Amino acid sequence: MKKESTIREEELKNRVAALYFGKFDCTRIVGNIDFCVSPKRHDPRQMTFIPDAPILWAEAKNHTTSVHRMLAQLILTIKGELKGDVEPPRFVGCFDSEKIAFVEYHYILPVFNLNDFNWTQTPSAVDDKTVETVRGVIAEDGATYPVRYTYDSQSRRTSLSTTRDGTTWDTTTWTYDAATGNCLSKTYADYSTVTCSLT
Repeated sequence: MKKESTIREEELKNRVAALYFGKFDCTRIVGNIDFCVSPKRHDPRQMTFIPDAPILWAEAKNHTTSVHRMLAQLILTIKGELKGDVEPPRFVGCFDSEKIAFVEYHYILPVFNLNDFNWTQTPSAVDDKTVETVRGVIAEDGATYPVRYTYDSQSRRTSLSTTRDGTTWDTTTWTYDAATGNCLSKTYADYSTVTCSLT
Protein backbone atom coordinates (compact mmCIF):
# COMPACT_ATOMS: atom_id res chain seq x y z
CA MET A 1 0.00 0.00 0.00
CA LYS A 2 1.25 3.43 -0.83
CA LYS A 3 1.61 5.60 2.24
CA GLU A 4 -0.55 8.65 1.68
CA SER A 5 -1.35 11.07 4.45
CA THR A 6 -4.43 12.46 2.70
CA ILE A 7 -6.18 9.25 1.70
CA ARG A 8 -9.79 9.00 2.83
CA GLU A 9 -10.78 6.02 4.96
CA GLU A 10 -13.33 4.75 2.43
CA GLU A 11 -10.74 4.88 -0.35
CA LEU A 12 -8.24 3.04 1.87
CA LYS A 13 -10.82 0.30 2.55
CA ASN A 14 -11.53 0.01 -1.18
CA ARG A 15 -7.82 -0.30 -1.96
CA VAL A 16 -7.25 -2.93 0.73
CA ALA A 17 -10.25 -4.88 -0.57
CA ALA A 18 -8.95 -4.77 -4.15
CA LEU A 19 -5.29 -5.46 -3.34
CA TYR A 20 -5.64 -8.25 -0.78
CA PHE A 21 -9.20 -9.57 -0.81
CA GLY A 22 -10.25 -9.51 -4.46
CA LYS A 23 -11.58 -13.08 -4.32
CA PHE A 24 -13.78 -12.32 -1.33
CA ASP A 25 -16.85 -10.23 -0.61
CA CYS A 26 -15.89 -6.99 1.17
CA THR A 27 -19.25 -5.28 0.69
CA ARG A 28 -21.09 -6.62 3.75
CA ILE A 29 -21.72 -4.15 6.53
CA VAL A 30 -21.86 -5.60 10.03
CA GLY A 31 -23.05 -2.92 12.41
CA ASN A 32 -20.22 -0.49 13.14
CA ILE A 33 -17.39 -2.81 12.06
CA ASP A 34 -15.21 -0.81 9.63
CA PHE A 35 -14.27 -3.64 7.27
CA CYS A 36 -15.71 -7.12 6.79
CA VAL A 37 -14.41 -9.92 4.57
CA SER A 38 -16.74 -12.83 3.75
CA PRO A 39 -16.74 -15.68 1.25
CA LYS A 40 -17.91 -14.60 -2.19
CA ARG A 41 -20.96 -16.34 -3.56
CA HIS A 42 -20.48 -17.30 -7.20
CA ASP A 43 -24.04 -18.43 -7.83
CA PRO A 44 -26.86 -16.04 -6.83
CA ARG A 45 -29.17 -19.04 -6.41
CA GLN A 46 -27.06 -19.97 -3.35
CA MET A 47 -28.43 -17.01 -1.42
CA THR A 48 -29.90 -18.05 1.90
CA PHE A 49 -31.30 -16.24 4.90
CA ILE A 50 -28.20 -17.19 6.91
CA PRO A 51 -25.17 -15.17 5.78
CA ASP A 52 -21.83 -16.92 5.44
CA ALA A 53 -19.59 -16.69 8.47
CA PRO A 54 -17.24 -13.73 8.14
CA ILE A 55 -13.55 -14.39 7.62
CA LEU A 56 -12.27 -11.05 8.94
CA TRP A 57 -13.48 -8.00 10.80
CA ALA A 58 -11.04 -5.10 10.84
CA GLU A 59 -10.59 -1.58 12.14
CA ALA A 60 -9.48 0.90 9.47
CA LYS A 61 -7.75 4.24 9.94
CA ASN A 62 -6.75 6.72 7.28
CA HIS A 63 -3.88 7.92 9.47
CA THR A 64 -1.01 6.07 11.15
CA THR A 65 -2.24 4.46 14.38
CA SER A 66 -0.71 1.80 16.62
CA VAL A 67 -1.86 -1.76 15.96
CA HIS A 68 -2.90 -2.32 19.58
CA ARG A 69 -4.92 0.92 19.70
CA MET A 70 -6.80 -0.10 16.56
CA LEU A 71 -7.40 -3.60 17.96
CA ALA A 72 -8.66 -2.12 21.24
CA GLN A 73 -11.10 0.05 19.27
CA LEU A 74 -12.21 -2.99 17.27
CA ILE A 75 -12.74 -5.08 20.43
CA LEU A 76 -14.97 -2.36 21.90
CA THR A 77 -16.93 -2.26 18.64
CA ILE A 78 -17.21 -6.06 18.46
CA LYS A 79 -18.61 -6.21 22.01
CA GLY A 80 -21.52 -4.09 20.84
CA GLU A 81 -22.12 -6.21 17.73
CA LEU A 82 -22.15 -9.69 19.28
CA LYS A 83 -25.87 -9.94 19.83
CA GLY A 84 -28.34 -12.60 18.84
CA ASP A 85 -27.14 -14.81 16.02
CA VAL A 86 -24.18 -12.71 14.88
CA GLU A 87 -21.30 -15.10 14.25
CA PRO A 88 -17.82 -13.75 14.97
CA PRO A 89 -15.11 -13.94 12.30
CA ARG A 90 -12.16 -16.31 12.11
CA PHE A 91 -9.74 -13.35 12.21
CA VAL A 92 -9.72 -9.80 13.50
CA GLY A 93 -7.33 -7.20 12.24
CA CYS A 94 -6.58 -3.60 11.57
CA PHE A 95 -4.95 -1.45 8.95
CA ASP A 96 -3.98 2.11 8.30
CA SER A 97 -2.24 3.90 5.44
CA GLU A 98 1.04 2.08 6.08
CA LYS A 99 0.41 -1.31 7.74
CA ILE A 100 -1.97 -4.20 8.15
CA ALA A 101 -2.13 -6.77 10.99
CA PHE A 102 -4.27 -9.82 11.74
CA VAL A 103 -4.77 -12.19 14.66
CA GLU A 104 -7.07 -15.17 15.04
CA TYR A 105 -10.29 -14.24 16.82
CA HIS A 106 -9.79 -16.68 19.68
CA TYR A 107 -6.71 -14.71 20.82
CA ILE A 108 -8.89 -11.74 21.79
CA LEU A 109 -11.51 -13.81 23.64
CA PRO A 110 -9.79 -13.40 27.06
CA VAL A 111 -10.44 -9.64 26.84
CA PHE A 112 -14.21 -10.25 26.90
CA ASN A 113 -13.83 -11.94 30.32
CA LEU A 114 -11.85 -9.15 31.99
CA ASN A 115 -13.57 -7.51 34.96
CA ASP A 116 -11.46 -4.35 34.95
CA PHE A 117 -11.87 -3.57 31.24
CA ASN A 118 -13.65 -0.27 30.61
CA TRP A 119 -16.55 -1.35 28.40
CA THR A 120 -18.30 2.03 28.81
CA GLN A 121 -15.84 3.99 26.69
CA THR A 122 -16.53 4.62 23.03
CA PRO A 123 -14.20 2.95 20.50
CA SER A 124 -13.13 6.32 19.08
CA ALA A 125 -12.00 7.50 22.54
CA VAL A 126 -10.19 4.38 23.75
CA ASP A 127 -7.84 5.14 26.67
CA ASP A 128 -4.18 4.11 27.06
CA LYS A 129 -4.95 1.61 29.85
CA THR A 130 -7.30 -0.27 27.52
CA VAL A 131 -4.68 -0.28 24.76
CA GLU A 132 -2.08 -1.71 27.15
CA THR A 133 -4.54 -4.35 28.38
CA VAL A 134 -5.15 -5.49 24.78
CA ARG A 135 -1.40 -5.48 24.12
CA GLY A 136 -0.82 -7.68 27.16
CA VAL A 137 -3.56 -10.19 26.33
CA ILE A 138 -2.43 -10.58 22.73
CA ALA A 139 1.25 -10.78 23.70
CA GLU A 140 0.43 -13.65 26.09
CA ASP A 141 -1.77 -15.64 23.75
CA GLY A 142 -1.09 -14.70 20.15
CA ALA A 143 1.31 -12.45 18.34
CA THR A 144 0.34 -9.74 15.92
CA TYR A 145 2.96 -8.94 13.34
CA PRO A 146 2.17 -5.73 11.52
CA VAL A 147 3.18 -5.52 7.89
CA ARG A 148 4.01 -2.36 5.94
CA TYR A 149 3.98 -2.29 2.16
CA THR A 150 5.18 0.40 -0.23
CA TYR A 151 4.51 0.58 -3.94
CA ASP A 152 5.93 2.66 -6.76
CA SER A 153 3.90 4.75 -9.22
CA GLN A 154 3.38 1.64 -11.39
CA SER A 155 1.74 -0.21 -8.42
CA ARG A 156 4.70 -2.57 -8.07
CA ARG A 157 5.62 -3.56 -4.54
CA THR A 158 8.91 -1.91 -3.59
CA SER A 159 9.12 -2.94 0.06
CA LEU A 160 7.58 -5.19 2.70
CA SER A 161 8.42 -4.58 6.37
CA THR A 162 7.47 -6.61 9.43
CA THR A 163 7.99 -6.05 13.14
CA ARG A 164 7.58 -8.15 16.25
CA ASP A 165 8.09 -5.40 18.81
CA GLY A 166 6.49 -2.42 17.06
CA THR A 167 9.72 -0.43 16.85
CA THR A 168 12.31 -2.45 14.91
CA TRP A 169 11.33 -3.19 11.33
CA ASP A 170 12.81 -5.88 9.05
CA THR A 171 12.46 -4.79 5.43
CA THR A 172 12.59 -6.65 2.14
CA THR A 173 12.92 -4.50 -1.00
CA TRP A 174 12.43 -5.04 -4.73
CA THR A 175 14.05 -3.19 -7.63
CA TYR A 176 12.67 -3.06 -11.16
CA ASP A 177 14.01 -2.38 -14.63
CA ALA A 178 12.85 1.10 -15.63
CA ALA A 179 12.40 0.16 -19.30
CA THR A 180 10.64 -3.21 -19.00
CA GLY A 181 9.18 -3.07 -15.51
CA ASN A 182 10.56 -6.54 -14.78
CA CYS A 183 11.88 -7.35 -11.31
CA LEU A 184 15.67 -7.09 -11.15
CA SER A 185 16.34 -8.07 -7.55
CA LYS A 186 14.91 -8.75 -4.12
CA THR A 187 16.94 -7.74 -1.04
CA TYR A 188 16.12 -9.16 2.38
CA ALA A 189 16.52 -7.51 5.80
CA ASP A 190 19.87 -9.30 6.28
CA TYR A 191 21.04 -7.63 3.01
CA SER A 192 21.18 -10.93 1.12
CA THR A 193 19.99 -10.41 -2.46
CA VAL A 194 18.30 -12.63 -4.99
CA THR A 195 18.56 -11.65 -8.63
CA CYS A 196 15.41 -12.10 -10.65
CA SER A 197 15.75 -13.77 -14.02
CA LEU A 198 13.27 -14.26 -16.82
CA THR A 199 14.19 -17.57 -18.38
